Amino acid sequence: MGDSKSYITQSWGATLINAIDIDDPANLRCSENGPRDWAVMGYTVTNMYSAIDGFLANHNTESSVYDYVFLINLGANDVANLPDGATWKTRYTYIIDAVLTKYPTTKIYLTKPWRRNYGTECDTLAGYIDDLVALYPGQCYVGDDERTWLEGGDNGATMSTDGVHYSEAGYVAKRAAVRAIIGY
Repeated sequence: MGDSKSYITQSWGATLINAIDIDDPANLRCSENGPRDWAVMGYTVTNMYSAIDGFLANHNTESSVYDYVFLINLGANDVANLPDGATWKTRYTYIIDAVLTKYPTTKIYLTKPWRRNYGTECDTLAGYIDDLVALYPGQCYVGDDERTWLEGGDNGATMSTDGVHYSEAGYVAKRAAVRAIIGY
C-alpha cells in the first residue's frame, strides 16, 4: 500500500514473492492472484485516508484463516507540503485502524520514506512513524528505512532513478530490506 514507489507497474508489488526469496511460496498466501496493490501514483497519507475504506470494502478474504502482512510506504509525496504532525498522524492512524479492524491478526510494517532534497521533512516523518508504531505494539512495526538504504550515502544516485523512485539497484535493496523485516 502506498504511492508510486509501491505501484505494481513499477515492478515492486508484482514480484514480491520472488523478490523476498521465500523458501516455500505456498506458505505465503497473497490476496486474490498475487500481492494486493493498493498503491496509487501521487498518493499522500491524506489520499489513502480518503480511499482506504473503499479498498478494504472491495477486498474479500479469509481473514479468520490467514494472517496478512501489510507493507505501507507513504510519505514521499507529503514532504513537499508537510501537514502538521497531529493531522498527519491522525490520518495515518485511521488507515492503520481500518486495516486492523478488517484483519485483526495482521502485521503492518511502515516504511520510513526518503526523497531527495527533503531530508529534514523525512526525518520528521520518521519520528511520526515511530509514534504510530508505539501506539500498536505487536501489530505495527517499523519497516525499512529509505533514509538509509535509498539515500545510500550518495543522495540516492545509485538506488533511485530520480531521487524518489527505485533504480534496479534500489529494487534489489528494497527486496533485501523487506525480506529482513518480515523475517525471511
